[in-house]
Amino acid sequence: MERNANVGPRYALRLGRLQDWHVLVVRCLCGHVGTVSPGPLRRDYPEHTPIQDLARKFRCRRCGVRGQRVWDVETLPRD
Repeated sequence: MERNANVGPRYALRLGRLQDWHVLVVRCLCGHVGTVSPGPLRRDYPEHTPIQDLARKFRCRRCGVRGQRVWDVETLPRD
């Protein structure tokens, strides 16, 4: 994956701006790292939803804490 996909400033990033080749990489304070594809998020949230709002809802699968996340958008390799 390519780090720091060029999708604009994090504070203004909306779900509709993410493409199928993007992936949200979410890091919990406990050290666990997970990935979230934008496709399933699009089914549940409107495209104008800020990614920062979604990140607050993510729950760590290791420690169970919600909302304490660091996230980045990365680009999947395309053929």
